[in-house]
Amino acid sequence: MQFTEQYSDKFDCLIQLSNDYNQLSFAAELKLELKKLKNEYLYLAVIGQFKRGKSSLINSLIGIDILPTAVLPLTSMITMIKFGEEQIVNVIFEDDKELLIPGHELFNYTTESGNPSNIKKVRFVEILYPSEFLKDGIILIDTPGIGSLFLHNTKSTESFISKIDAAIFVLSIDPPITQTEFQFFEDIRLNVDKLYFVMNKIDLVSENAQKEVINYTKNILTASNHNLSPKIFPVSAKDASEAKMCNDKALLSQSGITALEDEIKSSIKSEKVSILRNNLQKKLDRFTSRLSFSLELELNALKTPINIFEDKIKQFNYEMDKIIREKKLALYNFNGQIDDLIIGLEIEMSNFNKRQAEGMFNSVTEYLMSLRKARKANLLSLIRDYFASKLTSDFEHWRLKFEARLYQNYLDIIKASALNINELIKKTADISAGLFNISSPLLLEEITFEKPSEFVYRTKDEPLFLEIDMLKIISYFYPRRFFIKLLLSRMKKEVEEKTMVNSGNVFSFYRVSILDTAFKFKYDMDEKTDQIIFYINSTISAALKNISISEQQLEPRLEKTTKDLLLLNSIKLIENE
Repeated sequence: MQFTEQYSDKFDCLIQLSNDYNQLSFAAELKLELKKLKNEYLYLAVIGQFKRGKSSLINSLIGIDILPTAVLPLTSMITMIKFGEEQIVNVIFEDDKELLIPGHELFNYTTESGNPSNIKKVRFVEILYPSEFLKDGIILIDTPGIGSLFLHNTKSTESFISKIDAAIFVLSIDPPITQTEFQFFEDIRLNVDKLYFVMNKIDLVSENAQKEVINYTKNILTASNHNLSPKIFPVSAKDASEAKMCNDKALLSQSGITALEDEIKSSIKSEKVSILRNNLQKKLDRFTSRLSFSLELELNALKTPINIFEDKIKQFNYEMDKIIREKKLALYNFNGQIDDLIIGLEIEMSNFNKRQAEGMFNSVTEYLMSLRKARKANLLSLIRDYFASKLTSDFEHWRLKFEARLYQNYLDIIKASALNINELIKKTADISAGLFNISSPLLLEEITFEKPSEFVYRTKDEPLFLEIDMLKIISYFYPRRFFIKLLLSRMKKEVEEKTMVNSGNVFSFYRVSILDTAFKFKYDMDEKTDQIIFYINSTISAALKNISISEQQLEPRLEKTTKDLLLLNSIKLIENE
C-alpha cells in the first residue's frame, strides 16, 4: 500500500523512542502494529455474547473445525487465525515465550476448562491455515464471549477492541439480542467503524420466525441511532461447516454463509486502505501523546535537582491519594443513586399493583354486569378475553410513561457520574502536568454513556387463568345470579394474583437491566481512573531513575531528550497536516 512506508517509518521511530525511555509496554504494542502494517493485515474480530456460536462461525468461514466448540461457554483466550501454507498452532505466553503445539491440544490453552482463569499465562494463540478466506490479509480473531460468569473473559475481549479494524457481531435466534449485547454493541461502534452483523442458528426456526427476529433486532440496534441501517446476515454456522466438509452445495447455499463471505471480501477489498489508515492514525495519536508526556517529564526531571523532584513526587502522591478518595466517594454515590433508583422502582411498582388490582377488579365487575344478554355458558370466555386485553393495555399504558421517567432518571445518574469521573481523570493529568511543568496534553479516553435498548415487555404470553376452567362445568348447574357471584369471587383472587405476577415480572426486568448496565459502567469508571494514575506513576518512576545519572552523562541525556521531544512534535505536526 502507498501509505505503508510512511507509517512504517513513524512506527520505527516510536519503537526506538519507547525502548530508549523504558516504555517497554508501548514498544511491544508498537511492534505488533508495525508487523501488522508491514504485512498489510486487517484484524477482523468475531465478537458477541457467550454461546452465540462465534467459534463455530469461524470454523465455517475457514472451512474446517479448527477451533474447539462445546455446549458450555468455552473460549477464554484471544485466538488469531491467518493464512499459511500449512497448519501451524503457536501459543504465545505473557513472557514472550512461544510453543508450537498440535491442533488437537488447542483446547488446553484457549478454553476455560483447559486453562482456567489463564493459569498458564497465555497472551494469545496464533494459528496459520491455508484458507481461501484469509488470502487477502484478513486475520480472523476468535474472542471470549461477553456476559459469562467469567468476568476476565469479558474484559479480555473488551481490552482487545482497540486493536481490531473490523468486527463480525454474532447474534443468534435463541434468544434474540439481550441488554448485555446491546450495551456491548454501543461500546463497539464507538471504536470500530466496520461492523458485520450475523444472526446465527437460523436452522432452529422457520423462515417466518427468522424474519421476525431479524426485524426485531434491527429495531433494537437502531433504537438510539436512527441513522444506523444494519444489514443482518442469517447464517447457520453448523450447516455451513457440514456443507463445506461434505461439499454439499445446496446445504451451503441454504446456510447463508456464502452471502456473508462475499460481503466481507467485497467490502474489505474496496475499503481496506481507508479502514487501516483511520485506525493507524488513531493509534499514532495515542502513542505520540503518551510518549511526548513521558519525554517532557523526563526533560524536566533532568533539569530539576533530585531533592526538589522527590518533593514534587511526594506532592503528586498526596494529590493522587485525594483523587483516589474522590473516586471512591464518586463510586459510592453512584451505588447509592442506583440503589435509590431501584427502591423507587419497587415503591412505584407496589403502588401501581395496589391501584391496578382494585381498578381492574372494578372494571371486570362492570363488564360482567353489562353482559345481561350473554348466555351463561359464554360468560367465562368473554370475561377471560376482557381481562387479558384489559390487563395488557393497562400495563402497557402505565409502563410506557413510567419507562420514560425511569430512563431519564437512570441516564441523569450515568451522565452526572461520567462527568464526575472524567473531571477526576482530567484533574489527574492536569495535576501531574502542573507539578512537573509539562505542556504536552495527554489524550484521555472519556467515559461515555449510551441509552440502553428499548425494554421488551409481553403480557399476553403470560397464562392468565390457571384454575378457572371448572366454572365452565358449574355454569350448567348454578342459577345465573349465584354463578356470577361465584365467578366474581374467583375473579377477585385471579385479578390480585395476576396483577402481582405481572408487576413482579416488570420490576424484575427493569431491576436486572439497570443493575447489569450500572455494574459495567461502574467497572469502567473505576478502571479508567486507575489506568491513568498507574501510567503517570510509571512515567514518574522511570524519570526518577534517570535523575541519578552522573554529571558527565547529564548533558548528553538532556541533549538527546530535547532532540527526541522535537522529533515527536514533528511527527505530530505531520499527522495533523
